[in-house]
Amino acid sequence: MRKLQDILNSSQASLVLPRNDLITIKRAVETIGDQAKRTKKKKRGYKIWATNSERRQVKDAINCLLRVAINEPVVPILKNLVNEFVKVVLDWNENFGKEQEIKENVLTLKRFINYYFSAVEAIQVLKTLSKRVKKIQKFSPPAFELSQAYLKTLQKGQTGKIKDNLKR
Repeated sequence: MRKLQDILNSSQASLVLPRNDLITIKRAVETIGDQAKRTKKKKRGYKIWATNSERRQVKDAINCLLRVAINEPVVPILKNLVNEFVKVVLDWNENFGKEQEIKENVLTLKRFINYYFSAVEAIQVLKTLSKRVKKIQKFSPPAFELSQAYLKTLQKGQTGKIKDNLKR
């Protein structure tokens, strides 16, 4: 929870998230933290459930993050924010919210961010491989050309043998 609050209070978060979305997310995190504090103060066996208003706050925060993740470039600070937020919300939902829709939406958010960064990594790897292949194609010593000619001769010879066998 502390790490999430640090990310939300950082200057980078205010650059990535629109002001209203940042406020919405901070309120939801504050609500989640308040419920955790109230639970510690209550006697054992006493359950605290989330109100509809509290659930609505968390849903709004999830929707804000989804909107930003879909419509804006995803940067590492957003990935860190989403990963921390997902942990906190899943734990809160399991203990207080008890709502399947919240669980599904927050997991969708996490999958989207992870798929995005997987695609970015794949693009980087392909760029690197493309550069290497271009360098290899430029490098063609005479031995390779001889080997190619030899390979073609062998292929022609094999093709002729196969045709002869088919005629029989």
